[in-house]
Amino acid sequence: MNKDATLDSYSKLENKLFNKIQEDYNLKDFLTSMTKEELNEIRKNLGLKGISNLKKQELIIELEKGILDNLDKKINELNNNEKEILKDLVKNKGVHLYNEEMIDILIKYRYNGIAFSGTVNSTEKVMAIPQDLILPIREIILDSSVVKESKCNKLWINIIRGLLYYYGVLDIEYAHRLTINLCCEKIDFYDYLIEAVSVENSFYKYNSEERIIYLKEVEKPFYIIHQQSKIKSDYLPVTMDMVYEVCNDVLFGSEKEIYNLLLENKEISEEEARRITKKLTIEIRNGWPLKDSLKNLFEFINFKNLNEINRFISSVSKIYNKIIMWNLKGYTPSEINKIQSNKGTTIIKHNRIGRNDPCICGSGKKYKKCCGAKKTI
Repeated sequence: MNKDATLDSYSKLENKLFNKIQEDYNLKDFLTSMTKEELNEIRKNLGLKGISNLKKQELIIELEKGILDNLDKKINELNNNEKEILKDLVKNKGVHLYNEEMIDILIKYRYNGIAFSGTVNSTEKVMAIPQDLILPIREIILDSSVVKESKCNKLWINIIRGLLYYYGVLDIEYAHRLTINLCCEKIDFYDYLIEAVSVENSFYKYNSEERIIYLKEVEKPFYIIHQQSKIKSDYLPVTMDMVYEVCNDVLFGSEKEIYNLLLENKEISEEEARRITKKLTIEIRNGWPLKDSLKNLFEFINFKNLNEINRFISSVSKIYNKIIMWNLKGYTPSEINKIQSNKGTTIIKHNRIGRNDPCICGSGKKYKKCCGAKKTI
């Protein structure tokens, strides 16, 4: 084809793509402005059968329904650049100024019924989403991705919260590796790091200079890390079941024993027993001597006599050896003593989230239908 023929072909395409339009055009308006041949091109791309012989107005009615039914599928088939331009269109009330580099994208949009084109204000060439498609497209390409991102953020926050319940402090690289292992999903490190810094939550803090992440209850994170470095064993293996327990805010293990012990005193309510239990275990995990923690505890409890005090101290002392310690990498004193005495190798195993397990983000859906689903946007 010679140069003149090419220019003539391009000119015809320009005339077809950039007829005069109104900014409030809906899908029917755009379809009506197209030729029967063009409408059949959309029909083919949508895989609609048995309607090619319809009259133009009848075909338009079928295409309106077909475009809406296939909107999700067609948007998810777009590449990243095509999706980004569509996002810009949605954010700009459905209109985007056109430039010649967009010609291939425009044609793809047009013959999938996603977006069209034309001229407004006499000279401005634009790509435009029909007004009645803006909301459906927004729900697919913007709102759903925001919701999914939010759920994934919550998943990561909950996993880190569970890990830090046992360890108190972690360097960010190790926390990242453990999170990937537990949720069975490759998380881009840079994106994850941004989340760790920017997502506000009630559970942990991130020190960007030292690159450590730690529970807000940890008083001296660097002291905990120093103490952990003296432990030759690996960190206690944390499973998803253990994370679920933490995130459900249930008392278990040594906490439940202390809680039940406190309830033996009829003057202490369940709410007070829970608060005292949390305070006592946090102090111990921060490395407070047991006698100092008990001394503070006695300010909240009225004992009838010395025998009650001694019995309580004896019981807590036994429970003490079963309290998860941050400076022991999540092990209890009795567990670390056994490990060190056996001088064996600790094998770390992690329970992964099953695809049919409830998603930890709290949506109530199965993991495979929620945060475990592959991102398409």
